[in-house]
Amino acid sequence: MTRILTASLVVLAAIASAACTPLARSSFDSLRQLASSTDLRIDTSQLAADTAYALATVGGNKLLIGRGKSRDFGQDTWYTATNQVFIFEQGLLVQTVGLPEDLQRVSFATPHPLQHEKINMAALALPALVTRHISRSGLAVEQSTYRLQSCGHDTMSTWSQTRDVICLDEELVSSTAATPLPGSRYWLDKTTGEWVSSVQWISPTWSLRMSPRPNAPASTESLTPFSVLPAGQHVHSLVAVAPTRLSRLLLDFPLKQPAQAGAAWLTMSQLPAQQALKRGVLFDLDQQLARVKHPAEKAQLRLWRDRIAAQPATGRVALPVLQPRWLQVNPREDVVLNGGDQLLRSVKSPTSVSLMGALPVTCHNDLSVTSSISQLVAACLQGTAMPDTVWRISVQGQTQLVSVAAWNHEAVDAHLGDRIWIPLASLSEAANADIAKWLATQPDLSSRVEP
Repeated sequence: MTRILTASLVVLAAIASAACTPLARSSFDSLRQLASSTDLRIDTSQLAADTAYALATVGGNKLLIGRGKSRDFGQDTWYTATNQVFIFEQGLLVQTVGLPEDLQRVSFATPHPLQHEKINMAALALPALVTRHISRSGLAVEQSTYRLQSCGHDTMSTWSQTRDVICLDEELVSSTAATPLPGSRYWLDKTTGEWVSSVQWISPTWSLRMSPRPNAPASTESLTPFSVLPAGQHVHSLVAVAPTRLSRLLLDFPLKQPAQAGAAWLTMSQLPAQQALKRGVLFDLDQQLARVKHPAEKAQLRLWRDRIAAQPATGRVALPVLQPRWLQVNPREDVVLNGGDQLLRSVKSPTSVSLMGALPVTCHNDLSVTSSISQLVAACLQGTAMPDTVWRISVQGQTQLVSVAAWNHEAVDAHLGDRIWIPLASLSEAANADIAKWLATQPDLSSRVEP
């Protein structure tokens, strides 16, 4: 089989939503809300013939996923457009990365009867007992035993094909966990033994239903990325399936972007560092929450603590230049996107600057009166004492410390799409700098991050 894994096209559609939902908030909760009102439509002419894809439903979200090679996660690794990762061993889900409830690792006491690309149906002895050792965050390793048995014959339609299938079901027999992982269900082609679909569990409440594209290659050797710009939407998603220079992607997939439109490079290699940064930011906020007594300061810290806790690590790396010919003559700047890395490009101009931090609500300004950062900050603070410095976060993900007080004022202008972090007075400069750095990892291609 093309291994069982999550497929997701509305990940592309949801991020590019005409409703301007920013990737900074595209947790699976917000994607679920979008998916509830968004049909999954796939133009198969946009899908490379030599690339493995699968349709998937994860936590109620309809998705299109692609399989690529990764030095970090091995050959049988599938990616969503927002860099959630699903890792399979011969069709069986063993690990996830980037979900609200990740599956850290699954191993089998003895080989699972279905751990094959194609199943020899005649040699399959049922019922059979399967024992999993399951690691999930914050919990002791779970040992659960299931009875794999037939659940009948049926027909199933996927990828515009109707196939005769055999249903196999895992019934939970015993477990060391108080709330064990439910048993999986699989549908195999009655004639060929190929995987047609499956439902496999990530947590007791999160399942992955995956239907791989029939006749897809066993491995992804092609350099062809998959690229989607859903109709009526404004963020183009491009996912590399093998190491490729940024200039090559930009030349092969030209996109007319208006002035100041945003872009984001999302790479798995940056996730560990960003997850560590997030832990440090939350630690600083928690420490200060324990010390502060003033109700207003405490409420402000709590607000930002909750917002940042809900934001995912994205793997974003700043991309200051998106001119392919310039990149080719400046090879040090012509970065390599590895398999599974994603390039997001907006085709809509940002309309405002967002000022946030030491404010009751985010302040938006369209720069029609002034573009001076110090004047924008003063206007939003409305008489509240000015800080000495603020952080400017560009639409391309770069950060800049800007002096704005009367005694150290710098003449720096904001640009549409910028976010300005006004430091929280109760936090140190280093802690505020880390928050600005974290916010820069949250692509804001709609020019608005906070409500």
